[in-house]
Amino acid sequence: VRGSFPARSWHDDRFREGYAEAFGGPIRARLVELGNRIEAAWYDFDSAWNAALCRRVRAVASVPVLCEGGVRERGEMVRLLGDACDAAGMARPFYAEPELPARLLGTDTSEETRAVCESCNNCAVPQVTGATGVCRTPSVLARAGTLRK
Repeated sequence: VRGSFPARSWHDDRFREGYAEAFGGPIRARLVELGNRIEAAWYDFDSAWNAALCRRVRAVASVPVLCEGGVRERGEMVRLLGDACDAAGMARPFYAEPELPARLLGTDTSEETRAVCESCNNCAVPQVTGATGVCRTPSVLARAGTLRK
């Protein structure tokens, strides 16, 4: 887990049984939670954290290379293209902002244009239970809502 520890998702009772089933029991689920907590503390959130690897792959591969992983700003995508990769991607920010591509590629071409995603990981963890990937962070949803108005 890069970014914040997803406490909201781990402590949501709606997913507790699903975590136990997905991870092989409640004790193992707690161990995975502990692992997430350690990873969140150990690894700083580093936008485009795998860009160096993408550069190395791109130097030897004869196929297009996609760089993703913490990319949240338009300017960052522009900087990655042609340097570290042939395509730059985002995933989790779309849970809060389905219209994000229009905003990133729209008339506001400022490099500071960024997703409202806080990289809190509350969207990702419940997916192991079969839950739909959605943003579960009220502050992010509130900011995304103001953009839609």
